[in-house]
Amino acid sequence: MTYTSQIEMKKVHQKEVDAFPIVFAFSNEQFKSGIKKTWGLDYDDDAALKAAHIVSIGAGGYVLKKDIPALKEMFARHKAEEKDFANDFKNLVDLIKAEMNNHEYSYVPYEVEEEIREALSPHQDHPRFEEAWNKAKREVLKAAGYEAYK
Repeated sequence: MTYTSQIEMKKVHQKEVDAFPIVFAFSNEQFKSGIKKTWGLDYDDDAALKAAHIVSIGAGGYVLKKDIPALKEMFARHKAEEKDFANDFKNLVDLIKAEMNNHEYSYVPYEVEEEIREALSPHQDHPRFEEAWNKAKREVLKAAGYEAYK
């Protein structure tokens, strides 16, 4: 799919994730209600729970074992679409700026660079990555009012 902006792409990806049958639970009550609402399973039905093969995906998320291939495919497709989107220089700059804003780069510019670069690792092989990084950095810091970038 072709996206016109990073925001549009993220919205489409989030909509797909939201529609996927994942249960997020951080207590027994959330787990019980989540498996009932998402998969129609009764927590007290041991046989049905065992047959469903519920697995943790970490961070409080649970999926049915049979859905793992589809989940992996969805995330791989999202990653491929983001990489394709980033082939355009302007889009790459927008992705970097979004990641900088997610890490509050303008508050602590040099303290979070390593984390931001790690989050952007799929794009660091882009031939103009450093140029895009510097452009994004200037724009983010200028917008935050840093004197050197006015």
